[in-house]
Formats: sequence, structure tokens, C-alpha cells
Amino acid sequence: QRLAEFRGRVDEVYEREGKDRAALAEQVRQLMTLNDRLSREAGDLARALKGQSKMQGAWGELVLERVLEAAGLRRGEEFEMQLSFTAEGGRRLQPDAVIRMPDDRVLVVDAKVSLLAWDGHVNAEDDAQRGQALRRHLDSMRAHLRGLAERGYERLHGARSPDFVVMFVPIESAFSAAVAHDQTLWQEAWQRNVLIVGPASLLFVVRTVAQLWRQSRQDRNARDIAERGAELYDRFTAFVGDVERIGDRLRQARESWDSAYSRLATGRGNLVRQAERLRELGVKPSKSLPAATIERSIAGDEHDDDTGGEPRDEPGGEPRGEAGSAEVRGVVDQLS
Repeated sequence: QRLAEFRGRVDEVYEREGKDRAALAEQVRQLMTLNDRLSREAGDLARALKGQSKMQGAWGELVLERVLEAAGLRRGEEFEMQLSFTAEGGRRLQPDAVIRMPDDRVLVVDAKVSLLAWDGHVNAEDDAQRGQALRRHLDSMRAHLRGLAERGYERLHGARSPDFVVMFVPIESAFSAAVAHDQTLWQEAWQRNVLIVGPASLLFVVRTVAQLWRQSRQDRNARDIAERGAELYDRFTAFVGDVERIGDRLRQARESWDSAYSRLATGRGNLVRQAERLRELGVKPSKSLPAATIERSIAGDEHDDDTGGEPRDEPGGEPRGEAGSAEVRGVVDQLS
């Protein structure tokens, strides 16, 4: 029985391993198929790039845009691709990239790709073939820079553009080999107002531009902060003045209120006390003043009597003492 169980387990493991081997073989076949397809597509791309200058140009523009973005520039903000311009004589010009710089300045960059000669140099079987291919590569580079110089991209923006245009070689090794083999290439390019760069040197240039933009934004922010700070201080000063004036008005209102309330209820000969005297003399009103108000009026009137000495007339010309009481009685008699 145990032998049968062991044999069953062995058969189960063998069957599972067989399925795993079959799945692995299928994955290997899929990888081989994918590799063949990628190889064919890569070959087709290489042949297309070498055989069609337009596709080479599109590829160079793509590499150029990636370098600009890698440096931190933004399309539509710090740079534009394929802008069209009309030069003197009605010629239509379309540089690959226009890089905007602070202070409303621009830098024109054009990508130049020539894969045939460089491919021949890379795939040469001996030094002789390699040297011939390198010379063809240099000739192609010179043809590109001369054609670029004739277009006069650096003159499109007048004083806003430097007096040179940047020629971008998207293959770093092709750029390095050309300038290392023939140093007069630099001199000729500069004499024609062309600056030749590869991906690494272009990245350095545009990172400098990106740093200029960051510094410009910081300066602009500092100016904005200073302007807003000055405006805030001015508004704060005006607000303090308004608060001070409100305080003055409130103090004046308080003084006026104190004076009016003294005449009404707490001062010598106040109106409340006089009205109460009318009631004491026989006037029968339908309503009564609050007791607390009456007490304050009596206390204020008596306090002023104690401290004021002889009776005196109030500002309204109203007499005090016995004469005042007689006049009040006359008013009461008239009211009766």
C-alpha cells in the first residue's frame, strides 16, 4: 500500500514537471518570436533612417526635444518646436527648436543627422574603410553646417537672438569623433556663426538656460514680494489712520453721550429730576420712569447741590431754587 502511494506521488510530480516544462518551452518560443520581431523592426528602422533623410530629421528632432525636456525646459513655455518664420524675400524658415531665454531673448537650435557615413565608419571591417567613412562623415557635417549658416536663423529675431545658431548632432559618438579628428571643423563653424554641439554639450547649454529661468523667476518673485510688501505696508498705514480716526470719533461720541446723559439723568438740574418733580407736584402720567434712573437723577442732582454751592441756572436758562419751583408750579397749573 505504501509503495502504491509512493508511486502515485512520483507520477503526480512527473506530470506536474511535464506541464511546467511545456509551459517553459512555450514561453521560450514566445520570447524567440518577440526577439525576431524586434530584430526585424530594429532593422527596418535602421534601414528607414539611413534611407530616408526626412525620417532621420524627425528622429533628430525627437532626440532634441527629449534633451530640452531633460534639462527642465517645458514645451510651450521655455521652448517651441517647428515654429515657422518668414525671412527677407518671403522665404519660409522653420528651425527645429526655438529656446526662449529671460529678457525676451531666444536661441535657435537645428538638429542635423547623417547616418550613412557614420554607420559605415562604425561597421567598417578595417582601418582603411573606417578612415574613408570618417572623411565622408566630416564632409556630411560640413555640408550641414554650411547649409545651416546660409539660412541665417540667427537673424530671424534681430537683436533678441545671439549672433549664432546651434547645430545639434544627436549621436554623441558621431559628434565627438568629428571634432576630435578635425579641429578645423570648430573654427569653420564659428566663422559661419554656427555652434556645433552633441547631446552632452547641448544638455549643459540648456541647463544653463534653465538655471537662468529659475534665477529670473526668483528675481521676479523677489520684486513681487517687495511690491506687495510695500503695498501691504501702505494699506496697513492707511488702516491704522482709519482706526485712529474711528477712535477719535468714538471718544467724541462718548463725550457727547456723557454730556447728554448728564443733562438727562445725572447732572445738576437734570431732566429726569425735573420731570419727577412735576409728578411730585401732581402730574399724573400713564407711565413711570425706571426706579434706578430716578435714583441716579436724585443722587446726581443732590451731589451737584452739595458741591456746587449756590443754585445756578442750567445751560437752557432754567432757574433753580424757589423761583424755579414756582415756575414749575405755574407750568403744572397750566397743564391742569
